[in-house]
Amino acid sequence: MLKRIIKTSFFSVGSRGFLSLNNLIIMLFISRGLGETKLGIYSISSFLYYLFAFLGSFELTTYFGKEIAHQRDRLEEIKRLCGEMVTTSLLGVGLSLPVLAIMFLFYRQIDAWLLVISFVSGLIFGFEKNLSGALLGQEKMHFEFLSQATAFVMVAVPVCFFVRELDIVGVYYLRIAASVVCIVIRVYFTGMVSYLGRKYVSLKSYNWKEIGFFSGSGLAIFVQQHIDLFILSFLISREVQGAYFLALRIFLAFTMLPEITAFALTPFISRSYRGKDTQGFDIFYTRMFYAHVVLGLVAGAVLFFSRGLLAAAFAGKSNPGLTSEFLLYFSILVFFRSVSYYTGNVLNSTRFQGVWASIVIITAAFLIGLELVLGKLFSVYGVLWARGIVELIIFTAFLIAATKTKKKNN
Repeated sequence: MLKRIIKTSFFSVGSRGFLSLNNLIIMLFISRGLGETKLGIYSISSFLYYLFAFLGSFELTTYFGKEIAHQRDRLEEIKRLCGEMVTTSLLGVGLSLPVLAIMFLFYRQIDAWLLVISFVSGLIFGFEKNLSGALLGQEKMHFEFLSQATAFVMVAVPVCFFVRELDIVGVYYLRIAASVVCIVIRVYFTGMVSYLGRKYVSLKSYNWKEIGFFSGSGLAIFVQQHIDLFILSFLISREVQGAYFLALRIFLAFTMLPEITAFALTPFISRSYRGKDTQGFDIFYTRMFYAHVVLGLVAGAVLFFSRGLLAAAFAGKSNPGLTSEFLLYFSILVFFRSVSYYTGNVLNSTRFQGVWASIVIITAAFLIGLELVLGKLFSVYGVLWARGIVELIIFTAFLIAATKTKKKNN
């Protein structure tokens, strides 16, 4: 059991590490090679990229991971889940088209082709993400690692040497090519093609209650991670938005290890504890909780003391002071986010995912309202304060709910 957890965690961390490093390298060379104004424009396209990635996947990666882990030996259920994966992606494409039309109205000053290419790239990446859930459920994360390493070579390496020639649109061409290759790798190693059949792609057989939980909460998580960029794009200059975008992405990279460690525990928790009583759950929960506390404290301290060096490295001569100032705020939030990933995943991987979904949806709605008000009053600093308040609320709510969950399982 421990060996499986360590193996899954290692390859999960490695694959997510390649993904985060890929994103950081893109930002680094856009900032240093194209300037902070271009980075601000890239931040808007990045918001669109992740928006359409959500619509292409409905953020069902964890859902497919835990359901495939739980139903691994039931062929008919695996076929049904594969049908759900394909059909939700097709529904996402249909919903994305009117959203793209609305984005054209919001961002008339940005090149239309950049919006289109962000749309296409995001949709493809969304389907790629759900296939990650299939690999997670089958505990084949070494193939996820392989696909992310391939994507890194296909995107990060050319960007390092040719970012001026590629410009932002060229970066998205590379992302599309890498996502297609990753999809081929994941489809092959999950054996997904052999599970598909027309009769299994049926809306009637869907587990709409579970999908609703994960899609609603997935939208909420998207809001919590990216809505800043959308709101700030109407409040501040592209240069300042570029500095904020750098700080935000560095912050998310620092929370990557606690996030993916919690994520890698999903199959184990789902198969061993979902709907079952066990005396071992208390010991398991406590040890993993303290591990994430330590991870959060260490990651926050490292970000706090290295923020100046990181800002100088990523921003170059553009505006490292402003990026460093934003990182000061984010370093305080690393601990709370790290613990929340674990306590939230305990809810998410057991029969209490409804509680988890309710918390993230309510706090996401509150975040939008708070950022709009404080952003209008205090510009970028108001958005930072709003994010901090919501992070504390999520931390407290998840901790209370997960503690009650632990008691119910004993």
